[in-house]
Amino acid sequence: MTTSSSVIKLQQLALDPNIPINELLSNAYVIALKLDINDFSAWCQKELHGYQEDDQIPAYRIFRGNMYASDSSGYKPVVLSGENAEYYEMKIIRDAITNLQSLKSTNESQILLKLDPEIEKFFIEKFTQDDRQRFSRLGLTNNPYYDLVAPTYMPVLAISKAQIEHVFVIIRNTILNWSLSLEKQGILGNGLIFTKQEKQMTQHVNYNIGNVGNMANHNDNSTINQTSTNTVQVIKGDFNSLASKLKDYGVEETDIQDLRNVIDVTPTPTSSDELGEGVTNWLGKMSLKALKGSLKVGKDVAMGVLVEAITTYYCG
Repeated sequence: MTTSSSVIKLQQLALDPNIPINELLSNAYVIALKLDINDFSAWCQKELHGYQEDDQIPAYRIFRGNMYASDSSGYKPVVLSGENAEYYEMKIIRDAITNLQSLKSTNESQILLKLDPEIEKFFIEKFTQDDRQRFSRLGLTNNPYYDLVAPTYMPVLAISKAQIEHVFVIIRNTILNWSLSLEKQGILGNGLIFTKQEKQMTQHVNYNIGNVGNMANHNDNSTINQTSTNTVQVIKGDFNSLASKLKDYGVEETDIQDLRNVIDVTPTPTSSDELGEGVTNWLGKMSLKALKGSLKVGKDVAMGVLVEAITTYYCG
């Protein structure tokens, strides 16, 4: 065993907690690229540069926390209940690993994150509506200065710093186990040079990198899904056509009926920005199901395609 082996050096880097995670990933990326192990090199690239909207996100990058509403006086906890609470208290971080390193370096035990835009907008409107109703009961909304003095709340999600640190542990362990699997098969490399035989031996390497294999194929699967679901067109005002489209996306019959019941009692909107609380809650429920793999579309595209279908039903 020679110290010039890049695989052995990678193990040493993975075992050294002082080695920056981006340096470790860069070394693993080069080795995977030279060995033509495409799924592993793709994973390293995504961790180094960030995940795109249509990428499948590994479970360790889905964070759970508690929602707070911030105003000039500080942060107030928001108590969530109902079937959508879990969805609202989740946050996917797609950022490059260096950005997570900045979060990890904070001295605080909790980290405050901005919500996804559609969830943030929903709660800002809800906070404003709740305040207006409360002040209305006191007869204060008729005051000409109400809009100037009314509190403005911004929702944020507080997650534990330990969840961020967990990401770094998983990445180090994944790279370490992968390099050990390479060594077990006799794939060591002379510096960064690998023989033809070593490259051929990679097909016998067993390793577990979670969702990496699925991520490498996600774009192809997404294209197939889009092709198959485009066969059904939503017609303005025709709920049956909307139902057919939703079935194509994997939405269950009971959920489609729930949406029909909501639509029956919801004023007709003129754009996707005015779908109403009932429809927005239903969309949150569907996004949670997509996150758990219950739909034929992933969580990252579920909200977009469902909103498009419902908006087409309303507005054409």
